[in-house]
Amino acid sequence: MVTFTAPLAVQKLLTPMKMSYEAAMKRAEPYTKIVEELPKMRGEAVQVVRQAVRGSLAQAARRCTSPHHA
Repeated sequence: MVTFTAPLAVQKLLTPMKMSYEAAMKRAEPYTKIVEELPKMRGEAVQVVRQAVRGSLAQAARRCTSPHHA
């Protein structure tokens, strides 16, 4: 499992693997419909979000139980 060390996580889901940003933009224009659903990418994104949330909750719990917590 990946451990996040930063206080935040940013995820950008625009471009499928092995496709340039420019090619993805051209394929998606005029942005009026879903071009491809990409269920694998969606599932992987959900995993990353869950890991980030778990890490944030664990970090908050550690802060609240710290003897230095005000």
